[in-house]
Amino acid sequence: MEKSPNKKLLVFISFVILLIVLVATYFLAWRPSDSDYDVASKNLDAVTNSYATLELELLMAKSPDKISNITSLKIGVLSELFDESLGTFLGNGVISRDFAVGATMNKHRESFTKYNDSVKELAQSMEIYTTIVNSCNAYINSDKQNTTDLLNRCENALENGSKSEYEPFNNQFFDNYRTQVGDFVSDMDNKKGKLPQPPSKQLDYKLPVLIDGIEEIETVLNTQKTAFWR
Repeated sequence: MEKSPNKKLLVFISFVILLIVLVATYFLAWRPSDSDYDVASKNLDAVTNSYATLELELLMAKSPDKISNITSLKIGVLSELFDESLGTFLGNGVISRDFAVGATMNKHRESFTKYNDSVKELAQSMEIYTTIVNSCNAYINSDKQNTTDLLNRCENALENGSKSEYEPFNNQFFDNYRTQVGDFVSDMDNKKGKLPQPPSKQLDYKLPVLIDGIEEIETVLNTQKTAFWR
């Protein structure tokens, strides 16, 4: 049965109203505003800055003999800052509401996540390493009287070394060095000597490189900010 002209008109009007509601909903509730993109860009800048600072600090600590208490502390603090800045960026509404930005972030998400996890593990391993150096040096350099507490701290630090999480650090240097220090401390003839010195050799921390992903995400953010449908 053919619809009457009034019914056709009613269907058409209903369709137009629905279309208007959908468009209005998109622009008023879903479509990210220019300010949303500005905030996302600032969030990405924070990620970029924390990443660059971390990489610079790691570049100056590429060999074990360059890793000090201060180095370990800096890497630990910077890894937390990177984690915080990345979390803030990933929580930005533009990531979930702009398909192009979201798709670009998802393309690189695994690298960002792996870097975040890895650098935190590396910071933990560095802290364990410097704790061994400090506590065992304190024992070796003591006057050998009333040193039970110092020896316990050294031995506990060595035992705790098994908890080092970052495998590239462990495999290239730390496992072997921890064994050397343990052997040295357990040998009574070495009590007047010096703790084995960490080697001056380049380590490959095997961290993902994020700069290409950062640049691509930044480009898409800038492009989408000027797009009508986004």
